[in-house]
Amino acid sequence: MRMLGVSAEKILTSHLKTTSQANLYMLLCTYVYSLTKGFLLNEMRIMQKIIGVTEIQRRFRSVFDDVVSMHVPYVLTRNSRPEAVLISYEEFLRYQELEESQVLLRFDKLVNRMVAQNAAYSDEEVAADVAAARAEIER
Repeated sequence: MRMLGVSAEKILTSHLKTTSQANLYMLLCTYVYSLTKGFLLNEMRIMQKIIGVTEIQRRFRSVFDDVVSMHVPYVLTRNSRPEAVLISYEEFLRYQELEESQVLLRFDKLVNRMVAQNAAYSDEEVAADVAAARAEIER
């Protein structure tokens, strides 16, 4: 019996001596879940739901549970126009990390471009230009 490229029998027999059947079942379920988690979360991201602000007021608890436990994003509309998105805190943190990495990437590109443009000048010439620019700003 093969499961995601790993022999399920091998997993079962290696833990049979040290764990009860219930723990073994949980271990196997956890293993399968860990292998498929990324795939499942990606599939769920595609299944966004759209809900009006009036409807969300009536169904907030169930919508909130969907967002938190199932990672289902909800697009909130007002007058049939999308105005906001309700996402899980985990997704929000991922979004912030992505945004921060993009800012750092742009900063690195800018620094590399400045280094390339100033490659023909000595460090002293660049320092003198920076000092002159600071003096001009301070006036």
